[in-house]
Amino acid sequence: MDYGYSNDPTTMIGVWKKGDDLYIKEFLYRTGMTNKDIHDFLKQMNIGRNQIYGDSAEPKTIDELYRFGWNIKPATKGQGSVNIGIDMMKRYRLNVTKDSINTIKEFRNYKWQEDKNGHILNSPVDMFNHSIDAVRYALYDKLARPNYGKYAIR
Repeated sequence: MDYGYSNDPTTMIGVWKKGDDLYIKEFLYRTGMTNKDIHDFLKQMNIGRNQIYGDSAEPKTIDELYRFGWNIKPATKGQGSVNIGIDMMKRYRLNVTKDSINTIKEFRNYKWQEDKNGHILNSPVDMFNHSIDAVRYALYDKLARPNYGKYAIR
């Protein structure tokens, strides 16, 4: 999940991996949602105990959704995590469901920053990225670190 309110949407994107394919489905892409609204939406969607990775820049939202009973963890972010997540996406054939209209629009409009001479920089433009950020969170936490936190070292 990626969170927004006024201008940016709150998104929830399902991500499944099979071989070299990633399957991406948009479940939520809406502005103006409070944490209670998100909770009600998750109940309505019957998400159950499926793992949710939420934008770690919103610890209050994650904590509140966790207190509502959702299996939510903060997404791992840090220096280079955006580019690492994008690189991980490039390793797969992306299959976005036809009904994921906003996510398709984001993938079609996502681009890299350019300098004044038109040379591409190693940093994406911070637009058309809300669904893509949610996909990155799942990939980075689940695939880049598949056993992280699974085993206790004693």
